[in-house]
Amino acid sequence: MALWGRDVDNLRQKIALTAVALAVLLAGGLAFGVANSPGGGLRPSASYIDNAPLWRGLNTDRFAVLGRGHLHGGKWEVFATAQARRSRHREPCLTVARISRDARIGAAGGCGVPAPLDGPRNPPAHPTITETRLGVNGHVVLAASYLALSVAPAVRHVKLELIPGPNAESGSHVQDLLMATKSLSAAQARKAELQQFRYVVLALPREVCLERITGFDATGAQMFSAATGECGGEGDR
Repeated sequence: MALWGRDVDNLRQKIALTAVALAVLLAGGLAFGVANSPGGGLRPSASYIDNAPLWRGLNTDRFAVLGRGHLHGGKWEVFATAQARRSRHREPCLTVARISRDARIGAAGGCGVPAPLDGPRNPPAHPTITETRLGVNGHVVLAASYLALSVAPAVRHVKLELIPGPNAESGSHVQDLLMATKSLSAAQARKAELQQFRYVVLALPREVCLERITGFDATGAQMFSAATGECGGEGDR
């Protein structure tokens, strides 16, 4: 099946992101063997995790940092970069990256015009990382979700409809979130060679799936509403 437009861009981004862990390993000297020693070996220190250069996997120094933080003893960051292709309207690419307390690295990315510029039924690019670790009794001992999405400057709030992830414990539930969007500053836009847009970044201590995204302007009027199609449903047609 042929790929066109956005599909090609997303495929290129996914291929590029498969090199993130290797690039960080080579550039930052992360010692995975130390972290995963089966005999209860030493774990990396907090400063070691903090100094992990997750941005090295972007393959460019023209990026903006949209958010960063700590969760479960690890570190997460979200970056915005411009698409590599030459075009008059350079669509932003978002990369979500995290390093766990035992030095395991994960990354996800996506590119696209900020919603609703592709239409009110098309979801924005929303790269997401989820993780769940189970104990010997099968109960969840650690869970986390990290995501980011980009929207047009007129979108001031987004509603995120979430459901428990496939590994969540039976009977668990999550609440929908209404979040204010943040604006990419002019200085950040110049550094990343992007036009200004608004965005949301989120890190949660649970595994969730993002089912639907709805955006609102400053007056509360709905600007777009789109199912992601990533939670087992068919999504919008």
